[in-house]
Order: sequence, then structure tokens, then C-alpha cells
Amino acid sequence: MKAVVTPLLVLLCTKLFALDSNTEKLKAALKAGNKVYVVAEKPVMVKYASKKLRNSCWQITQNLSEANFVLKFDGNRWFAHAEIFDPATKEQLYKTPTSNTMASMTFNAKKKVVKKIINKHIKPMCDEKFFDKLEFRAKDTF
Repeated sequence: MKAVVTPLLVLLCTKLFALDSNTEKLKAALKAGNKVYVVAEKPVMVKYASKKLRNSCWQITQNLSEANFVLKFDGNRWFAHAEIFDPATKEQLYKTPTSNTMASMTFNAKKKVVKKIINKHIKPMCDEKFFDKLEFRAKDTF
């Protein structure tokens, strides 16, 4: 029994430490006033995201070397998610849940899914309270 419990406790502790350090990196990257570089497979998604993020707490940059974090949209016409990367280490700091626009009868599904991701998952990160909720959820999952 002891041989089984000890490795599980070690694994749990390392997971919690990784989540805490990842949260700190995410906090530092998403500080208000930082620069974001937006990238996606479809250029039109970059255009929609840049337009939607224009009035957020971050500045949009066209130069990857100036960016404090990279916001990458990945998906197809109806389903998509966003990932936040550290541009220096290329480490993924956060991944949003997959969003879809199947229920909304829209002619421009790509624009709608980008707008939904930004409004529901990205813009709330401007608020400091977001990270308190994130840490609480991360510690509750184990």
C-alpha cells in the first residue's frame, strides 16, 4: 500500500507545483499593457481577433519579437480554441475550451467563433480575479 501511495503523492505534488509556476508565468505574460501577437491558420481569424482585441487591456503587435505572449487560434469554420504561448520558450501557458457556433445561425461562423472565444475566455483574463478562480479550479481538480 505504501509503495502505491508514495508515488501518487509525489505525482500530485509535482502537478500542483507545475500548475502554480504556469499560473505565475501566465500572470506575468497577461499583465495589462503587455503586447500580444495574434496568429491563426486562417488569416481572416487573425483579422477578426485583432479587431476584437483592439480595445482590450493589451496592445497588438505585428512583430513576434516584441510580443509578451502569443495568442494562437486553431480550429475550423465552426469549432475553435485559443492557446496562449510564451514567445521566448514556445511553452503553452493556457488553452481555452473549444467553442462552437453551431447553435447560432450565422453566415460568418469564423468571425462568430473568434468573437465568442475572446469575449468568454480571453478578455476576462484582463481582470486579476480571473487568476484566483484559475488557481482554485486547478487545485480542486486533484
